[in-house]
Amino acid sequence: MNRTLFAGDLHAKGDLLPFISNMADREHADRIVLLGDICDDWHVSNTGMIRFMERFASWYRAESGRREIVPLLGNHDVPYYMRRGSASFARVRAQAPGFKPGAQRRVHRFAVRVPPPLGVGRNHGITIPILYANVVESAL
Repeated sequence: MNRTLFAGDLHAKGDLLPFISNMADREHADRIVLLGDICDDWHVSNTGMIRFMERFASWYRAESGRREIVPLLGNHDVPYYMRRGSASFARVRAQAPGFKPGAQRRVHRFAVRVPPPLGVGRNHGITIPILYANVVESAL
């Protein structure tokens, strides 16, 4: 039987990662779907955002060996996947309150290593989920 655990709005709170893993174990989930807004917390520094992404990437690698992980991107995540200076970067960034510009380059290096989920599309030089791509397109 396939069981899926849904979790959303981590907002760079690394202390939630073990809780998600424990809950998935307890519920015998073979898939975790992260419902976006993995990045950004208004109270985290640039350094804190980088540390979170390092922790998230490590957690992702470990959990991917145990079960399927499907990270969907939210408005707080997309600016970290985009190339700084691209034509739509400023517009997308404006939709992500809490964005840490000083952390963007280093977080980008970790973020692009996390494979995009099922059903992806190309948009503005990055690979992002089609659902979010449509929202971004309509906002531009």
